[in-house]
Amino acid sequence: MFIRYLKKEKCGFVFFLIVYIALFISSYLLIGGPATVEGPICVFLVFCFVQFHKYRSFKKDAGNKKGIGILRERHLEKAIQLEYLKKKERRAHDQT
Repeated sequence: MFIRYLKKEKCGFVFFLIVYIALFISSYLLIGGPATVEGPICVFLVFCFVQFHKYRSFKKDAGNKKGIGILRERHLEKAIQLEYLKKKERRAHDQT
């Protein structure tokens, strides 16, 4: 499941890394480093936090889709059983 999520969000991760590295390098070139040590760390932690919540919702949606598929299969099985029973009753009724 996690691999599917990584494939889906690959562009977002790459974009974040490129922008993060570019901003980090530009801060060293323009002002000699980040203004605080906590700034880049907090940006990275917030990104991780957001990705964690996105992954949870992705996993929840995948579970719901799987659950819907299971319910659909059960419904089809019941419909087939009902049709079989109806045919069986018709045969019994026709024989009498």
